[in-house]
Amino acid sequence: MYFPIIKKRKKKVAWHWVFVFFLPFFLIFVLFAKGGVVHGYALKLQLQSTDDAADQLEQENGELRQIIHKIRTDPDVARSELAKSSLVAPQGSVIYRFWDVGENVALPVANFANSTGVLGDMIGELQNWWEY
Repeated sequence: MYFPIIKKRKKKVAWHWVFVFFLPFFLIFVLFAKGGVVHGYALKLQLQSTDDAADQLEQENGELRQIIHKIRTDPDVARSELAKSSLVAPQGSVIYRFWDVGENVALPVANFANSTGVLGDMIGELQNWWEY
């Protein structure tokens, strides 16, 4: 006796639908996720700016080392740098200080010298510091 075996037809998986839905998400992930192309480019730019800042600091440090060496070896340079930075000069020297006031020709000055009390005395002394 012959019994025909009915073979079930296997369903084909629609791989093209998997690619249609999976590929865009994969591309977005590769481009924009952490560790992706855009993130790597941003890190590269940050590294470049940090390297530039480090190079500039190294150059400034080299210049400062040269100034320090000159100050330690030459007393004339030491006196001039001291006069520039902390306004210390030999007796009889005149020190000029200039400020950029911008567009204001005359700056308003409050007169606290006539105030009474300890605070008034302190402010009066600060206003007349150039007379000492």
